[in-house]
Amino acid sequence: MLELAAADGVTKVVATPHLYWQHDGAGQELQAQTCFGRFVQELKETRGSDQNALPKLELGGENSLTPGFLEAVAQGRCRSLGGSKWVLVETTPMLPLSALLQAADWLKQQDLRILWAHPERCFALHRDLTVAQLAVENGIRLQVTAGSLLGEWGQSAQRAAQGLLALGCVHVLASDGHDMKARKPILSEGVAKAANLMEDKQRGYLVHELNNTVEFRGASTVCKSDIAGAITDYLVKLSTK
Repeated sequence: MLELAAADGVTKVVATPHLYWQHDGAGQELQAQTCFGRFVQELKETRGSDQNALPKLELGGENSLTPGFLEAVAQGRCRSLGGSKWVLVETTPMLPLSALLQAADWLKQQDLRILWAHPERCFALHRDLTVAQLAVENGIRLQVTAGSLLGEWGQSAQRAAQGLLALGCVHVLASDGHDMKARKPILSEGVAKAANLMEDKQRGYLVHELNNTVEFRGASTVCKSDIAGAITDYLVKLSTK
């Protein structure tokens, strides 16, 4: 998967294993950390200097929004993204937005912020996309799956993903890579789709995770603007708020 991601132009991969806190979340977190450390060590031993050609690795976690997760946060056992204040959170498709907003308010008191994983699959957004704006106003940021823009998660998720782009509510575009078959760690196709949808001289590109994909190499020469650099600056500014 790392080789496939590298070929796609990805330079860094944040592994976000699922953490279902209602089912021994602490044990899952420890297992994820142990497996990650073991994999990194094996990579060093088997690839040697060749591993430099692969994307850099960091460990995060995709936290299921449950009472167990909030309890873990209260106990200081929550895994954020790269040790930052941003926590990747997934919700069930049927979760009411009010529950997410309440969790976001409580997490703010713990100096944490929610990055909402694949919101385009949420039924509430299928009915009314403007609820995403309410989430953003409450400090939540949205991470859309690149494949959703291509219809890989069905028409409803595709319409929602493209609608979120139009509203300017997409903050991260992620591969959501799981394997080498159905859910590959590929970003370039989704990034290209987003760029085609959202190219606008006044608003710029609403794609914030490029990972140096091949479509954007040399873009500054064509459009006289360092798109990737501007996006990186935006992310740095966002992460320090």
